[in-house]
Amino acid sequence: MRGRIWANKGVIAKALDASVIGLLLTDQTLIGLQVEELDRDGAALVTARI
Repeated sequence: MRGRIWANKGVIAKALDASVIGLLLTDQTLIGLQVEELDRDGAALVTARI
């Protein structure tokens, strides 16, 4: 599954060197997301590692 997520610029700045980030859902499920592309406007193109 591919998609785009948005976060504040501070979070994106911390993730610039990351290859995988985690998305924690409200039910405490953690989904690993492989980072494909980041931009400094706060968006990340990701693929879910399910």
